[in-house]
Amino acid sequence: MTGHPEPTTDNTDIELTGPSLEESLARLSTEQIRFISARLNAKNDKEAAKLIGLSPNTVYSWSGEAKAIIHRAQRAYLQNAILAAQAVLQRHVLEAALVKIQALQGHPEGQDKLKQDAATEILDRMLGKPRQSVDVIGHASDGDVVPKTYVTISPDMWDSQE
Repeated sequence: MTGHPEPTTDNTDIELTGPSLEESLARLSTEQIRFISARLNAKNDKEAAKLIGLSPNTVYSWSGEAKAIIHRAQRAYLQNAILAAQAVLQRHVLEAALVKIQALQGHPEGQDKLKQDAATEILDRMLGKPRQSVDVIGHASDGDVVPKTYVTISPDMWDSQE
């Protein structure tokens, strides 16, 4: 646990651009708005308060409504950050695939290890890692060692109900 609010994919109580979040934020003081930003980069409320020159006791004394608005705003910010990162990576999937093709075709530009590593990372994150075999060695119920076998796994299989 990092002390940061956990990002969520449940949008039931977060409106990222709607007037309800804006109206809620309008009810906060300047210090509370500053605290939202500081809290995103701090380990805990005490550290965030000190970062913006507030006493931790001031933060602890805020109303439950203010704390709820602050928490909600932090979650909305984190969700936007995740979506923005995914969008940036998505824009570079084709470019990453082309780097792999350049290497396949022997182009000098495709031989750059840094580019190849970055391309692999982008493709793995956006498309899932390719299937890979895993060595599996186990023990039978009678204590005998089960012979080494290979199992093929894929991220696509994780979501299946098989």
